[in-house]
Amino acid sequence: MKVILLEDIKSLGRKFDVKNISDGYARNFLLPKKMVQIATPAALAQLKIQKEIQEKARAKQLENLKKIAASLKGQELIFALKVGDKGEVFGSVNVDKISEAFKAKGFEVEKNQIELESPLKSLGEHLVSLKLDKEIEAKIKIKIEAEN
Repeated sequence: MKVILLEDIKSLGRKFDVKNISDGYARNFLLPKKMVQIATPAALAQLKIQKEIQEKARAKQLENLKKIAASLKGQELIFALKVGDKGEVFGSVNVDKISEAFKAKGFEVEKNQIELESPLKSLGEHLVSLKLDKEIEAKIKIKIEAEN
């Protein structure tokens, strides 16, 4: 049976893919859960229109993300942390603090877009990547200074 996937299905494919699957699998599992639609000529025509709309929306979204990445380039965030007598740093700069600092500057950067392996715990400059999308990445400089 030829069907159109209405959502991503791990073992089959991605949303809007057209697949040939067994009749029993379609009738007993996928169709009742509304995960697929039978690929009739009318449904295939509708699919083509939906793909075009989705591609236009995706292109617009990528254009907006590119603008955001360009405006983020060269940005520097400065954090002040307490430092002990022997130079040990108390506290750290984590994804939450970085996200909050961006929001204070007027940028909408989500926590999951910030690529930080572990919290920053040393004084100095650190380069952090922001993964806005699969193809769009921006690098920002984070400066950690001693609090007066």
